[in-house]
Amino acid sequence: MVARWPFPILLTVVFITPTLAQGPKREAVETILNEALPIGRLDIAKERLVDHLAQDPQDSHAQYGLGLVSVLESVRNLGQNLHRYGLRPTMQQIPILRLPVPENPNPEPITHENYNALLQQFIDDLSQAARVLEQVTDDNVKLKVKVGMIRLDLDGNGHADEDETFWKIFTSVAWRAAKLGDEEKEFPIGFDRADVH
Repeated sequence: MVARWPFPILLTVVFITPTLAQGPKREAVETILNEALPIGRLDIAKERLVDHLAQDPQDSHAQYGLGLVSVLESVRNLGQNLHRYGLRPTMQQIPILRLPVPENPNPEPITHENYNALLQQFIDDLSQAARVLEQVTDDNVKLKVKVGMIRLDLDGNGHADEDETFWKIFTSVAWRAAKLGDEEKEFPIGFDRADVH
């Protein structure tokens, strides 16, 4: 004999229970990101997310978090390459090429081949990030990240300083010398699946 469930209970089981199960997963991934990224430790965030995915390969939140870290690695690598050669770009038409890279007093000489390789690495890094993000298939995925507090080691000195905090990077790229309060500097963003594309 087949059990007959009341319709409201069936709706709860089918639609609400999976969403509730995602809560702890999302919170775990948000904790990883919001602990590691404000201290400039993309490596720690990446390692913990990879470990998380090894235990639960279907966790779209962890996959999304890994994709976000991959995008940040792309920007950091570009910044470090620009710094290596003493390039402080002022291309107003391309925001990503207006990164506030710290001045390098002893830049390496750059050749045409070096410059092409620098741009190619950026393209390759972004392509890798896109491949990671393409694996996010859950329409309900969402991550809240304090984007403004993220730090990127743009000069490759091994640690991300206050001047390499994302809110300062953003105000530079956005042509603003904005004066932001502490809460505004956190700039929390809720990323969802629409942001993958």
